[in-house]
Amino acid sequence: EPTVARTTDKFLADMGKITSASQLVNNASMYNYVMTAFGLQDMSYAKALITKVLNGGASATSFAASLNDPRYLALAKAFNFAENGAATTSDTTLQTTTVENYYQATIESQAAQENQGAQMALYFARMVPQMNGPYSILGDSTLLKVVQTAFDLSPSMSMQDIDTQANE
Repeated sequence: EPTVARTTDKFLADMGKITSASQLVNNASMYNYVMTAFGLQDMSYAKALITKVLNGGASATSFAASLNDPRYLALAKAFNFAENGAATTSDTTLQTTTVENYYQATIESQAAQENQGAQMALYFARMVPQMNGPYSILGDSTLLKVVQTAFDLSPSMSMQDIDTQANE
């Protein structure tokens, strides 16, 4: 799509100019692109949270890891300003990965307009490598719905204690 191509060209042109988490968060077009690429567009309003994630690194004890949502940890690993500093955004692998993620998110969004199930399946396939246990599923409403449907689990199970759900 021409819009996706233009947005991606702008992202790639501006990427090298970003040297910190706060610059990324305060550049609206870059921030929206990255948030979409990492499946966090629903959290775009939470700039302070995202800044903390980006500045906190990607270690097992990092803030991103404590959130029990693989999307935050994936974002922190990709944009690891804590470890790589200003050189973070000059990494061509990061640029390629972000663009591929953005394209995938765009395809998911287009699929959702025609078939919600297809969108959920594409999302699930994208998120599977990032899942690290039952809490990853329980913390993501789309993943939870896919698992509930696939295993014929009642949506009312969500009314149980979170630890009980994780053990089931």
